[in-house]
Amino acid sequence: MASPIVQVPTWVLALRGIQLLFAVVVLGMSSYGVYWLRLSSWGWAIFTSLVTVVIVLYSVVPERVAAASKLYSPYVILALNAVAVVIWLAAMGALAARRSTFKYSTTISTCVNDGSGGVCVKRRDSDLQKRGGYVATYPYLNMMSAAAVFSAFEMLVANLPSDV
Repeated sequence: MASPIVQVPTWVLALRGIQLLFAVVVLGMSSYGVYWLRLSSWGWAIFTSLVTVVIVLYSVVPERVAAASKLYSPYVILALNAVAVVIWLAAMGALAARRSTFKYSTTISTCVNDGSGGVCVKRRDSDLQKRGGYVATYPYLNMMSAAAVFSAFEMLVANLPSDV
């Protein structure tokens, strides 16, 4: 027996739009970040953003499109929202933890491009050894911080009561 479709208020649709917006913002920042420096935290943020797009589409489309109404299940939507909270918490933590490893100013007079989109690698300093020898500019690090903040906002929006 199919579950009856819960007609959600308009503000829930607005929350889903905000959720989608934040996911696209983090996806854009993460895609730009991974272009310059291939870090696992960027990859996790990209994965989480894409999963969120799927979750939002699954939450909205069956309610609004009659042909997709057979796909609707309030329990699946509830479970997907719970998963979204957990994976966004992990993305926020991964980005913030990676950002915190870049804490020392470094002056580089010569460097070698390792093929990662123009990021220089210096292997002499012990702190640089701990984080893989990567050096990043302040705008790049600020973008990483902003992505962590948007991930936190996304986690909060995913945690708000919505469809069920």
